[in-house]
Amino acid sequence: MTSIASTRLELGTTLQERYRVLQFIGRGGMGAVYSCEDLRLPGKKWALKEMILHDPGVAEQVRDSFTREARFLAGLRHRSLPSIVDVFSHANRQYLVMEFIEGETLAQRIESQGIPSDTVALSWALELAQVLDYLHRQERPIIFRDLKPENIMINLEGHVKVIDFGLARHFEPGKRRDTQASGTVGYAPPEQWEDSGQSDPRSDIYALAATLYFVLTGRPPSPIYGSHRIRPYRPDIDPGIEALVLRCLQPDPSQRYSSAAELIKDLLILLSDDKHQGAIRLEHAPNRESLPRATRSTKMEKLPNMRPPVGFPKRLPSTLGVGLVLFLVGLLLPWVNLERASQREGGTQDKISEILIQTDPVKDQTKKLVEQKKYKEAIALLDSIFTRFPEDPESLILKNNAYAAFSGLETYKIPVLSSWHGAEREGIQILYGLALAQTQLNRNRIGKSPLVELLLFDDRSNNENLLSIASELTSNEDYPLIIGPFTSQQTRLIAPLANGKGLPVVAPIASDPQIFSTGQYIFSAADPDTTKIQAIASYLYDQGHRRVAILTDSSSIISRGWGETFLETFQDKGGRIALVEEYPNNLVDFRELVGEARQKEADCIFMAEYRIPPVINLCESLVDANWRPTVAAQTAVFSDSLFRRGESTVEGLYLSTYYVPDITGGQEGKDFSREFRQTFGGHRPTHREANSYDTLKLVVETLDAVGTDREKVKDYLASYGTQAREAYQGLSGRFALDSALGARKSYIIKVEQGAYKVVDVGQP
Repeated sequence: MTSIASTRLELGTTLQERYRVLQFIGRGGMGAVYSCEDLRLPGKKWALKEMILHDPGVAEQVRDSFTREARFLAGLRHRSLPSIVDVFSHANRQYLVMEFIEGETLAQRIESQGIPSDTVALSWALELAQVLDYLHRQERPIIFRDLKPENIMINLEGHVKVIDFGLARHFEPGKRRDTQASGTVGYAPPEQWEDSGQSDPRSDIYALAATLYFVLTGRPPSPIYGSHRIRPYRPDIDPGIEALVLRCLQPDPSQRYSSAAELIKDLLILLSDDKHQGAIRLEHAPNRESLPRATRSTKMEKLPNMRPPVGFPKRLPSTLGVGLVLFLVGLLLPWVNLERASQREGGTQDKISEILIQTDPVKDQTKKLVEQKKYKEAIALLDSIFTRFPEDPESLILKNNAYAAFSGLETYKIPVLSSWHGAEREGIQILYGLALAQTQLNRNRIGKSPLVELLLFDDRSNNENLLSIASELTSNEDYPLIIGPFTSQQTRLIAPLANGKGLPVVAPIASDPQIFSTGQYIFSAADPDTTKIQAIASYLYDQGHRRVAILTDSSSIISRGWGETFLETFQDKGGRIALVEEYPNNLVDFRELVGEARQKEADCIFMAEYRIPPVINLCESLVDANWRPTVAAQTAVFSDSLFRRGESTVEGLYLSTYYVPDITGGQEGKDFSREFRQTFGGHRPTHREANSYDTLKLVVETLDAVGTDREKVKDYLASYGTQAREAYQGLSGRFALDSALGARKSYIIKVEQGAYKVVDVGQP
């Protein structure tokens, strides 16, 4: 039977007086695809999809499919979906003009390059899960129904694009089964292919897993449901990956992940493993060639080799059971309630926690007032809170936001993600710097430029909350970037989400050196801690200490890195290592470790810890043991919280920092310190507040320069400290955002009689 429209378009043909056909790309069951140039936009290239009818008997079905694809794509916007440019008819044929994707299909990639690394496979799976989550979250959920390697493009940057919405349809609650069975054998689940029920989000999850099965094994998935096995073809497969894929391939939909969002969380957990983080840095390192780097001193370019010396604790085996337990303990369960964390404090909580207990319910009331547009009432209530409790920065930010909303003026809506409840509640410190910067900016910008509205998100020190919030923020196209999270480990955890959705993340104090190579959308206003750790190790040795006990948090990647840096520096100076031990994240009583250090004749202790409570607990254990060796740690310098159990407890403690109030930043730094103390009831700024202050000033400068387009924001942020743009000069020092500039001085601080005293200054 002859087709109604089967002849191929001639190259050079111009349609709509705009689209000139350049090349025939390929043909499918329902259409042919060409590349074309746009005569109205010189240099712009599009994909031209032509509907083809080979059989008049299925003409209506083909038209419906073609129209469905146009309708779906016209209403969608996601980095993993092609954008639609035009729809038209010409000579009784239907055409779609779409984004042209340079690259190859996933099927072609596997055929030409073979099975990729597990890291790459998981990264693709994460991007696919994210775009499915986007489709499933539409007001009328969209079920793709034909996810397979042939319908996935891998672009030149290695990211996925899902194509061909010919079988997609809306999910209809209450409907018992699909109108017509359809799909691809091996990739379509039973409820779709056998027409045994209505396809729903879990159907797409099955197809994603079938696709991942193909990527991991190089073999097409079996059409026999429940028969899939991975290990016979991949004996080296990570058990966690195998378990994830096989769960998604369960014939019974109720046995699969219930949603793409749930699947995303487990993919992020797998990708957070050190082996994948390292591989991501090697395989997906951003291309910096287009932005030449400014000249750096060779001294700062080379970070210490983090090799563990003899005697350093080894990582536990990477088996499913041990690996999963380690991850849950170290990442998903750092949530420790205040009573447990303050057990050594006789049941009392630190001052800010006590304040938040009183102010949180009132602030919740003001948020409702703002939602009801009762701005005056909200402002009055927030003003009374902040007047009574100037130590609560959240109330000042909410008041600034209410003023901005009340003004009716244009605002930049900037999400802030941190922790101010739970074990990581010291994350509230970045709110102080942001609150003061916001106050100054809005005071000077009113009537001139967009005001700043900071949207606060508290993960409550829980990484499941963190991932859930990050997923929502990265999926919201209204947000140009995120400020936060609090720690380096949290920043690394959300990096796959941010990189997958193309949302810049600016972490004010993430100081892990690996942050700068976690992805092209991840930035930090902090310098790596390497230099100041080296400085304090050298200082202790120069003061006559020769045997050190090193204590690290078993759940913290950055703590372990600090321990390794200190150990290597101290050894290189000629010092000896008396003891290296890890402690649980929630340890309160350090007497046993103190006893071991004393038995090993350590003359100093380095605690690789940034949290204040564990450092105080260690010092109290030393007092209990009537043994006072020199102790060094990495808590925030100039924080009043260090003295909450008495000045004598932490007497003689050594710390190192890149920031000293009234010294760093010259006159601007002195002005900042003075206004900071006046604003927050005498509270003194640390590097956390200073970095956060600089972060918001820099972010607003960026938005003023390029607007809120994510790609432009990312490129502008990356340009600081390059030949294109000088490094940012803030009151915390001079820094870049995507590389370790190393221009900040390191200061050695000693705690004496309730005061912080500068005892040594290192050069950048």
